Amino acid sequence: MQRVSLTRRGVPKQPGRMKPSVGIASSCTAAMLVAGGCGHAGPGGSQTGSIGAALPATSGEASTSVTGGRGISVASARQALQTAGAAVPGGRPFDLETGSDEGQRVLEVKVASQGEEFKVVVAADGQQVVRQQQADKPSDDVAKVERAKVDARRALQAAAGTDPGSTLSEMEIDTNYDGAVVWQVALVHRDGSTLQIDVDAKSAAISAR
Repeated sequence: MQRVSLTRRGVPKQPGRMKPSVGIASSCTAAMLVAGGCGHAGPGGSQTGSIGAALPATSGEASTSVTGGRGISVASARQALQTAGAAVPGGRPFDLETGSDEGQRVLEVKVASQGEEFKVVVAADGQQVVRQQQADKPSDDVAKVERAKVDARRALQAAAGTDPGSTLSEMEIDTNYDGAVVWQVALVHRDGSTLQIDVDAKSAAISAR
């Protein structure tokens, strides 16, 4: 059995996005994340208030903001990944973080589908789509998730298994120092410290950062 040494770190007052494993530009800058995500809906972008219920398209992305906190339950996060993936035909979630929409906590999930990128906002319990929008231009993470054999839900389950009772801060797909595609998962331990876990996107092997 592979032994994993986990490093706990104190939770910062205002958590940001996880740093990539290598000096490769991540798909979103911190400023863009504060604005609510990488994609911006163009004139043809669509939104839904719930799965299958279309809302009028808008000229800009709906207002959401990234928030801190102690994380969300792993069960809610896995449900949100499933809900968001089902909202887009052939959807493959590759990024999840918490956010705020009109004062309500939500989960913001980025989903890849047929080479395109969508942002799906899901209720905090992971059960219902609040809205969704297509990005004008897909990020390079879309190609990464298309190469992955381990999906986001399985990666989250593997990471959470290293620390039962922890919650999820955020997760995303990225590339490590040797070019391998990995899932980067930030967990919040019960004592408030954070655990940064990499899950190999091909084998689900786990390593700590």
